[in-house]
Formats: sequence, structure tokens, C-alpha cells
Amino acid sequence: MEVKYKDKDIYPNISVNACTLEKYAEKRANYLNLVLNDAEQHCDQWGFQRGETIEVKDGKCKSGKMYIWNVGPSSGHYHIEAYSMPPDSYSTQNKSWEQVHLLQLGREVAQNHNLTFKNYGVEDHVYDYCFQNNITDLDFLYTRCQIEG
Repeated sequence: MEVKYKDKDIYPNISVNACTLEKYAEKRANYLNLVLNDAEQHCDQWGFQRGETIEVKDGKCKSGKMYIWNVGPSSGHYHIEAYSMPPDSYSTQNKSWEQVHLLQLGREVAQNHNLTFKNYGVEDHVYDYCFQNNITDLDFLYTRCQIEG
């Protein structure tokens, strides 16, 4: 097993009590719940912080890069909740574009949240005008993708 925190394998220095990974195909971010045994309070040395990355690999099961949302000690354990989307991705935005390409919107949203963008051969439509009205970047991009089928 590997547990990478900020791209460094910390598994040799920790003991995993429980690990739950929920993966979704669409509309929901993947979820990781990791419980570490921490009777000697070694996890405090790592200084886990909201928004930092963690990844779990166990054989062929891989979480991919996950972003810490909640973290803290509890009764000799250390609980880490992480999602595949960074915490800042759920902030609502207002923005408008003129003469913008669909793939440009996708790349911009991904770049804004330190994610990778893949278009999988989607046709690159051009919009004369496009407006994001007080919704998250991801909801905005999801709606654009639904419109294009």
C-alpha cells in the first residue's frame, strides 16, 4: 500500500486503520475517507491541511490525486476526508466571455483549479457570448457540456 501526502509516500511511517474510496462516473466528486492509527500523535508532525493533496494506492485500486477537505484527531485516530475536487472549486463565480471556444472554457476551468483537462474528441464550438451567473466553475462547465451533448 502507498499513501502519498503532497507527493511523498508516508505509508512506512503510519498505520492505516480504515480506508474507504467512493468513485463516481459523473455529477459527484470521488470521495476518500482515511482513518489512521495515531495513538502516539505522529500525524501532527505531518501538518495535514485543507486543500493539500493525498493519494492512496493498494494494488490495482488507486484513488488518484485527492484534495483534503476535513482533517483532525479523534480518540487515538486521525481522520482525513478528501475529494477529487479542490475545496475552492465550489465557490460561485460571475464571468462573461465573447467569441470563446468550448475547449477554451474547459481548459480555463481546469487551470483555475489546478486540474487536468481532457476533451476526448469533443467538437470545439464557438460561442458569440457566454455568461456564468453566480454558479461554480464546474457547474458552469457541466451545463455547457450538457448543451453540447
